[in-house]
Amino acid sequence: MLFGDRLDFAIEADVEPNLEPPSAVWGRMCVWCRGAALGDLGESHCALYPAYLSFRWLPSNLDRELPGHMGRGVEVSRAGLVAAAEGFARWFEQQARRLEGGRV
Repeated sequence: MLFGDRLDFAIEADVEPNLEPPSAVWGRMCVWCRGAALGDLGESHCALYPAYLSFRWLPSNLDRELPGHMGRGVEVSRAGLVAAAEGFARWFEQQARRLEGGRV
């Protein structure tokens, strides 16, 4: 699934095809910033829960100072970032419910 625009900001993620309930949400993920891929969709069995927590938190906290270097040096649209983060969070929650073992 692709959430957002790769040329602005996007999150591309997929759940592992062989998962059966009950299971946590394991999958693959790549974040796109201005056309540059950060991550490898070929890397399998990544825990997506930590990314979900961050992207779920991000839209409502953009006006606060972000930790570390996050938000510095790469300019993406605020609307694109929020849309991708919210889309990914909704998708993750659906996958967690489907797998009945995912934490949400």
